[in-house]
Formats: sequence, C-alpha cells, structure tokens
Amino acid sequence: DLDDWDHRCVIGSGHTYRGKQAWPQFRRYRPLRYPWHIDEADEAMLIEALKASIYLAGLLENQTYWKLLSQLTGQPLHPIACLTENVMEWGHLPCLTAQDEEPVYQLSAVKIPDHRDEHFTAPMLTNDLDIARLRKAKSTGETLQCAITCLRMMIKDDAGGAPYVPLAFVMVAVRDMPTSRDAYIGAMDLAMDYESGVGRWMSKFCGYIEEHGKPRQVITNEYRTDHLLKRL
Repeated sequence: DLDDWDHRCVIGSGHTYRGKQAWPQFRRYRPLRYPWHIDEADEAMLIEALKASIYLAGLLENQTYWKLLSQLTGQPLHPIACLTENVMEWGHLPCLTAQDEEPVYQLSAVKIPDHRDEHFTAPMLTNDLDIARLRKAKSTGETLQCAITCLRMMIKDDAGGAPYVPLAFVMVAVRDMPTSRDAYIGAMDLAMDYESGVGRWMSKFCGYIEEHGKPRQVITNEYRTDHLLKRL
C-alpha cells in the first residue's frame, strides 16, 4: 500500500493512467537497514537502470539471454549451467556500459579480478588497549564466521559512475540452540577494493563485539580475513 509520501509524489507528478491506478512503490533497500524512501540520487540510478533495461530488452527480442552470453564468452552456455553452478567459471561478467555515441549502450564481457594475487598491506588490531577492551567484553555462545569475498556481479555507486566488481565483507553469527542452530548476518559491507574497505570492515567487526559480546569462536574462510583478525 502507498503511504502519504507516495501519494504526494503521485499527485506532484501530474500523471494519470488508465486502469486501477496501481502505482508502484519505490523503496531503497540496503543491507541491515530499514527500507526507506528514495532520494534524488536514487531517482537518477532508477532512471539509468530503466533506460539500460529497455536497451537490453531490445537485444533480447530476437535471441535468448544464454545465446547472448555465449557470444560474449566465445563458448557455448546453456540454462543447465545455472543449476550446476558453472555459468560463471569462464571468469567474465556481462557489463552494459553507457557511452556518448550510438549505440547508447555497449554490452561487453569484463574479466573478474583475481583479488587473491593482489599485494596489500592490511591494518590489524595493533593497539593493545583496544585488544584488551575487546577481550574483556562479555562472552557469548556465538560463533562468528567471517570472510572477504569477491561478488560475481557488477555494481555502481551512483548514476553515471563506472561499474566495478566489488569485494564484500560478510560476517555471520551462528548460535547453537538446544534443538536448532540459529544464524543471522551480523555485518555485510561492499567496497571497490581491499584498501578502501578494510578500515570500515575492522570497525564493523570491533563494533559488533563491543555491542554483542565476545564470540566463543571466530572462523575465517580465507587468508585476508585471517590476517585481519588474527590478533583476536
């Protein structure tokens, strides 16, 4: 159902349509945040996304999505690949990029960066006072599973900006109950690369421990997170 804010937007637009006046409800959805009304930046992103969707729909009028992907990758792909989880093994992602000349968009295949081979200098918890404060936090029965992983998708931070393949910090809290095991996402945050995200990720990890208590165990899934958290 539309709320007062939505109705004001509908009236302010001055548009009327045939039918039952079933207006869509637009909301901004971000991880671990309440859905909220869109702002001007969100409007620009939606307009760009709709234009790109219309262009992509035109490309798919005479060929299937899988045939389009096969042309980009240079190898045959079939819908069954989605079920066998092999669709992304070719190491590229389809990317629709806006340009100033005709055609307005260009569809290309972008290589997924191999972050495993990158050199980085990761800050760790080196302040003994901070480490001592976190270690004195109340103990919980939770297990924290943490990982920094490359998401196999293209995202944009703002309209007109360049798309990129993000790195994501994911922290899942697992608590063993008498008859079940509960799990929920304690934190999730995206960044363009490791260096620009690692400071925020450390803050989210430390903030979670200060708020919820010291976990029974911290499990890291790959070397980056292990390097980031090994002082604890």
